[in-house]
Amino acid sequence: MNANGGTLVVRGGTISNNDASRAGGGVENAGNATFFETEFDGNTTGINGGALHTSGPWTANFIDTTITGNSAGAEGGGVWNSSTGTMTLVGSSVDGNTASGDDADQGGGGVFNDGGTLTVDSTSITNNIADGMSGSGGGILNLGSMTITDSTISGNVANRAGGAIEVTAGSSTTLTDVLMSQNVAGPDGSSAPGNGGALHITGDGVVTITGGTVSSNVAANEGGGLWNSVSGSLTVDGTVVSGNSAPIGGGIFNDSGVDATSQTFETTLSALNDSGV
Repeated sequence: MNANGGTLVVRGGTISNNDASRAGGGVENAGNATFFETEFDGNTTGINGGALHTSGPWTANFIDTTITGNSAGAEGGGVWNSSTGTMTLVGSSVDGNTASGDDADQGGGGVFNDGGTLTVDSTSITNNIADGMSGSGGGILNLGSMTITDSTISGNVANRAGGAIEVTAGSSTTLTDVLMSQNVAGPDGSSAPGNGGALHITGDGVVTITGGTVSSNVAANEGGGLWNSVSGSLTVDGTVVSGNSAPIGGGIFNDSGVDATSQTFETTLSALNDSGV
């Protein structure tokens, strides 16, 4: 299926077990596409966007849609948004997808945002994997502008960093009332750096977290919950950071300046640092 320059609306139905050698295993979107209560299942692509790939300044909307068991050879095992694209997920589920790119800026087992605008609301992003040698962002890899509200990101795995979310240099991320739990960075202990069980910031990425919970995440090295780079900006306000685990910085590892206002750290687990930060 290729939405090329037009308007595509899909209501219900299943898009399953399709394959593309380059991009968009289920759908290549070069237009404005909206999916209502549609299931994407078992689609594959050799490079980017197992279920759907958006090219150029186009939009993709997923409403009450299920994206499960899709895979990409490099980026966006579930869905992939372009540098000028706009993608919205509302009331949807992104579960059990895999991205296998080996580079540090590849991955995004569930969702890959390549610099565009990504909005996620009341959606679950669960059990996705960035399984390449240095794959990042088990749930989401964000290179653009991302806003997530009232959502759950849990059970995701990244070999390199950002078990739930990888945030890159030059990007911005806002999380409001989001649960990030049971995500893992560096599952086998051999993939460097193994930082940021829930969230990892690379370079001068900017992240604001308001409310929500960061719990029971694991990192092989630093920042069982959250990891902030030397030039990154991380603001945490009213968030519970609880029961995360890493050898260094069980709750938060801050390589720069973190603004933590009215947050709660509860029973943060660490072999070397049980203070939570």
